[in-house]
Amino acid sequence: MSKPTTCNNKRKWDDMKKAMANRRKGRAVGTKAEESDVTITVQRLSENVEGKCQKYQRMGPLTMVKINGDVTLDSIRDACIKGFDIPAEKYSCDIMAGERGPSLSDISQIKNINKVLHICFYHQADTYFFL
Repeated sequence: MSKPTTCNNKRKWDDMKKAMANRRKGRAVGTKAEESDVTITVQRLSENVEGKCQKYQRMGPLTMVKINGDVTLDSIRDACIKGFDIPAEKYSCDIMAGERGPSLSDISQIKNINKVLHICFYHQADTYFFL
């Protein structure tokens, strides 16, 4: 199918492209997605590193998690805790750059939010003693 060149046909072509994109995304024609609701793909990792390469082992399949509100590291952590039904008072969520780490400390370190984020849940100790 060739792209039409007249103005009226171009408008019809653009409307058809938008309708096809909405159909692929599972939305009704004419509706817009809410900007505040973002869905990310996460891969849960084990708590301990293993093997020669010192990598975290993958746990389970990739999971889609919905973030409500602004996309920050805290909102991603909260969404992952809710998405995996983890008790927040016992575990903390760590967002990692890859299967080998390191931990992310700023949202600007995530290059593409649409790619897979690696997360790890750590058991929180009640008290920490530093000597």
